[in-house]
Amino acid sequence: MLRCLRIPIKKLSDKEVESLKDRVTTLRWELGYLPDLESIKQLILEEMSSWFGIETVKGKLNPIEFSLLRERQAYFSSKEWIYMVKVPVGGLFHSSIKAPGGLVRAAVSVRDDIIQAAYITGDFFAHPQTLIYDLEAKLKHIPIDRYEILRAIESAFNQGGILGVHPKDIAKVVLEAAGKSRFLSLGLTPDEADCLIEVLKPAEYVLSTARYLLLPYCAKPLSCELRWDVSCSLCGGCDFKEVYEKAYALGFEPLTIVSYEHLEETLTNLKAVGEKAWIGSCCEAFYEKHYEDFKKIGLPGLIVTTEGLTCYDLGVEKLAYEGKYEGVSKLRTNLLLKVLQIASSYRGRRVEASLHLKL
Repeated sequence: MLRCLRIPIKKLSDKEVESLKDRVTTLRWELGYLPDLESIKQLILEEMSSWFGIETVKGKLNPIEFSLLRERQAYFSSKEWIYMVKVPVGGLFHSSIKAPGGLVRAAVSVRDDIIQAAYITGDFFAHPQTLIYDLEAKLKHIPIDRYEILRAIESAFNQGGILGVHPKDIAKVVLEAAGKSRFLSLGLTPDEADCLIEVLKPAEYVLSTARYLLLPYCAKPLSCELRWDVSCSLCGGCDFKEVYEKAYALGFEPLTIVSYEHLEETLTNLKAVGEKAWIGSCCEAFYEKHYEDFKKIGLPGLIVTTEGLTCYDLGVEKLAYEGKYEGVSKLRTNLLLKVLQIASSYRGRRVEASLHLKL
């Protein structure tokens, strides 16, 4: 079944795949066996004949039909016909939000600024059970527009509800996921765009105003003498050297964050001295856990998620919170460098525009 679905299943979580299985069925599941192709063709023929009240006769193309086929075959085999419609670039994008009723996740397939499909999962209670299916059906084939999305969700909520989760919560997470498709215009691939998380304000604002780069200590090697230090010796023992050097070269101030308290203190201080935004890296689970904390601090940011197992996967998030985690995360180094380069070009355009205004 999964091979037949025209979305990148490998990018869905196990929970999302199980959710898909509740929405799609197969002949084998329904009948208990898989009919052969000829039997399926015969059944379709019989039902169509019955429905339209016609009698079918098996045969070959007559001379007129064969002549028309030969006449038109060249055109329908030509590149002009085959490439007449160019399929726009799209992708599958994810986002999550912590609502009073629980965590809500959205996986949204987007093509040409249109939502092709949306899958809503999380740890919430919906009633009736079919509400989520109805909601997802109403989100299909609508534009990425805040009001269109909210209207579709409110329409579904007329038939039920989700305890502690409002239509605006669902709309926010769907819009955040679908909105990642605009990052493709920055030169990012769909996979790269899906690894970005906007904090409080659009990425474009952060890219044009951020001057600080915040990196997690857990991405430094356990053998690093500066694992729990804000600085980096640029020894070359890990990817931090390349990221720090690129940040310095482009005019950013890189810092290693050594605990949650250090992050909160750093963001609070940056906001106090007038900094407008920040760029950073952490795992998606950390952002989900501290979503309300980021809102409370109130300093916009752009997060490039890390790879691999996290302290949350291993059940030792308390140690990580205190800065005592002994695992090693992996930076998405190439994407971080790409984001810094994009931010630098944004900042350059802003300075150039300012000079033009002064002139």
